[in-house]
Amino acid sequence: MSYRSIWRKANARANQAGVRSEPLDLELVWQRSNMLCFICGSRMSFDHKSLDHVIPMCKSGNNVMVNIAFVHPDCNMQKNDHMPTQQQLLRFLYQLQS
Repeated sequence: MSYRSIWRKANARANQAGVRSEPLDLELVWQRSNMLCFICGSRMSFDHKSLDHVIPMCKSGNNVMVNIAFVHPDCNMQKNDHMPTQQQLLRFLYQLQS
């Protein structure tokens, strides 16, 4: 799936949820991740990734760069609409600083 189609899907969901949305530089998000899933911490391949909102949109998380991370599709399904654990949040904050 292309970055453009990923962004369109996320933007449509944000509009539906009534949260703020901004254009996303998904290439930058991918580079920021160091190819590591923010949920489990293991490596991802470019073709096997999913976009995740760290703070779910259903919990008022915005569709903005600082709330977006790439994760394994299976990890994303497990997290669903739950808030990240403390360990996951710390891993994500570390990625933001990189």
